[in-house]
Amino acid sequence: MNCMQASEFMHKWAVGGPAHGLNERAGAQPHFIDLCRVLGVPEPADPERYCFERTLTSLYNQRPAWLAQAHAALDAAVAAA
Repeated sequence: MNCMQASEFMHKWAVGGPAHGLNERAGAQPHFIDLCRVLGVPEPADPERYCFERTLTSLYNQRPAWLAQAHAALDAAVAAA
């Protein structure tokens, strides 16, 4: 499992970052993989067959506690930067 620091994630996906301009279809898969890496959770075994758009929508609609905590940690890192 690869690891990514919150600061690396923010640099990549923030306004002006290299991935910021990707449209939703092009950005969904790499964004999800990067979130897995920041949060230290396993990435999908076969990303080419995984429906990232549906998974992200479902995940955000459910808003589990770990996701809310991850957002709080990212928000704090952004505020500190």
